Amino acid sequence: LARERDLISNAAELICVIDVNGFFVSANPYAERLLGVESEQIIGKHLVDVVAQHDRSTADDQIGKTHADQGSSVFDLQLMRADGELIDTTWSIFWSAMRQSFFCFSQIL
Repeated sequence: LARERDLISNAAELICVIDVNGFFVSANPYAERLLGVESEQIIGKHLVDVVAQHDRSTADDQIGKTHADQGSSVFDLQLMRADGELIDTTWSIFWSAMRQSFFCFSQIL
């Protein structure tokens, strides 16, 4: 278990859990590098809070579709860092019916 925790903590991509309503439940330390905020600061925020305005409907649509399909999805989103910089990312999300959450992986394109 410690080895798996180390793997997630040191991954060079954002690994996070988002609840059924789109709110961050957890995030690995890469959140700071990607978004400019500590991982603890993202907890409780909605995904669209970090998505560029023009991509917010895409984020909502993809989450809704993945939940409805009870499956997974891969898509691109432009995120806004805490300093206002826009960054292009790709997301892989997986719905867990058992956990009622999405397991998400995001990296810079």
